[in-house]
Amino acid sequence: MKVPQSIRQIFNSRVGVYNQLKEEVDDYFKDSKEPRWHYESRVKALDSFCLKLETSRFDDAANLEDFFGACLVVSNSSELETAISLIEDKFTIKYRRPKEPFRTHKSPSEFVFDDIRLYLEIPKDDLRRPKGIENIVFELQLKTFLQHAWSIATHDLVYKGDNVSWGTSRIAFQVKAMLEHAELSIMESEKLSESPLLNKTNRNFDTDNEVYEFLKAKWPQASLPSDLIRLSNNIVSALGLMSVSWNDAKDICEKSEYVGSSPRQNLSPYASIVIAILVNKKKTVFKPLKKKNKRLFIPDEALQECPPNLINEIKEISFSGL
Repeated sequence: MKVPQSIRQIFNSRVGVYNQLKEEVDDYFKDSKEPRWHYESRVKALDSFCLKLETSRFDDAANLEDFFGACLVVSNSSELETAISLIEDKFTIKYRRPKEPFRTHKSPSEFVFDDIRLYLEIPKDDLRRPKGIENIVFELQLKTFLQHAWSIATHDLVYKGDNVSWGTSRIAFQVKAMLEHAELSIMESEKLSESPLLNKTNRNFDTDNEVYEFLKAKWPQASLPSDLIRLSNNIVSALGLMSVSWNDAKDICEKSEYVGSSPRQNLSPYASIVIAILVNKKKTVFKPLKKKNKRLFIPDEALQECPPNLINEIKEISFSGL
């Protein structure tokens, strides 16, 4: 692309300070953002800088608001305010687009790009020696992963096709409409789940919920994993392998020395329940496991808690990972 010399001179005079600004901003977000979030940034290339000026939307070529631009991606819309608080800890928000969170220039039938864009600057700090990058405005796009995925997947369709195509642009924005609906469903999932259309259950979910509540009632929170649903599923799966119903398992656990009113603290909830059933049912659960050619995971520490006369037989239908 042919770039006029005057534009090249402006670019070269400013690109250094924006690269320095990029380094400062990058360091902050890489150290401060949530581990699951995504961050990326760029300083405009020369041809992109020239094309931006040719839009005629700016009157200060040396200080384009997105000469340096960054993007912070959060899991879903519920985390946007947390991200804004993180941003305000370091930067001053000069202005934003859209200007107000609850107003948009879009009509209901439009699905054009309208993600949050914050225009930030590093404020001067009297306690810190100036670096020459203070009070320089830059753009930060704040997106969810679904919004970010759309922008990556459709960027070339909209901006870099071999020709100007109404059809490819239409496809890109149809996808955006579907993703907006998906975003809405995720953000409002708890409310939507109360709808008569969705507020249902089945036998498997009933059992999972009963196990879930049993675990919460029997073990202190510190003894339970953060993913309690996964633990409940693992226990239900183990019951299926042993051909034992949850009602029987619960009765056994209530009377067992491994669970009872005060579960063993040296065993995990999973191991306590499985061992309680194996010891109570003895050989009646071994046959279903052998018939299915399946083995239960039982930690070695749990195996040592079994009655000595059952250890060898339990070893035949289990593995410990050791």
